[in-house]
Amino acid sequence: MFIIPYSFDSCVNSSTGCKVWKVSVFLTKGGTEIWETDNDMSDQEIINTYLTPNGFVGEGISKNGTFYFKLKKELTNFSDLYTWTEFLEKEQDIPDVPILRPFLWIGDEIGVKDDWGWADQCKEIQLGRYGTLLTLWSALSCLLV
Repeated sequence: MFIIPYSFDSCVNSSTGCKVWKVSVFLTKGGTEIWETDNDMSDQEIINTYLTPNGFVGEGISKNGTFYFKLKKELTNFSDLYTWTEFLEKEQDIPDVPILRPFLWIGDEIGVKDDWGWADQCKEIQLGRYGTLLTLWSALSCLLV
């Protein structure tokens, strides 16, 4: 089973009217793979075994072999997590540690081809056995409305 803890934000650029969606996803292996377990567990068992011990607070839902867990930002201590940007800002290689990695979608609707060709770019980013970044955005688009 895949476990995807995430937080979500969106905004509209006031000058262009372009909508920007941001999802921050907890990934393993230096931010390259979706968190995965071999166990077939109930939603509550996943929360008790994996999420609560790691300081994640939020709500989850299982769909198609994946447990999506929307983090409650006000209750989750993000300072306890490595972030993608902290390594980039220091110009360091990202070590093989779990990190919170941001992804952006530019366009009016998540997961659909847009005028910028963003969907094509997202097809090229592989997230381990889970699939591509486009797969992730398409799945999350159903949960983010």
